[in-house]
Amino acid sequence: MKILSKILMFVSLIGFVSCGPSDQELFEEGLTYYKEGSYSKAIECLSKAAEQGNAEAQCFLGDCYYNGHCVEQNYSKAVEYLSKAAEQGHAVAQLHLGVCYYNGHGVEQNSEKAMDLFRESGAR
Repeated sequence: MKILSKILMFVSLIGFVSCGPSDQELFEEGLTYYKEGSYSKAIECLSKAAEQGNAEAQCFLGDCYYNGHCVEQNYSKAVEYLSKAAEQGHAVAQLHLGVCYYNGHGVEQNSEKAMDLFRESGAR
């Protein structure tokens, strides 16, 4: 019985350790694909990194959706990704989200919210 218990513990540890690439690895892989012009692979990797909470990937995707670069332009998705990164204190995401609020892109236009985000980002 002790051997079975040790085997189960070992198998569970292996499963825990080998759970795939980290969010940072996925982000870097996505950037590599982006630089190579393999945009669909880039978006796939960046999306996975963003799902894992990578603020850089979230901001990058937010900008892609805002500008319609590599993906169909979608202000609502841009706001979704930028908001996630901004909540983590990502200054560029806060600035870009502020632009969304200022222009009413993907959200109801709100100059006060825009100014708050600009201040949070450190923009002057």
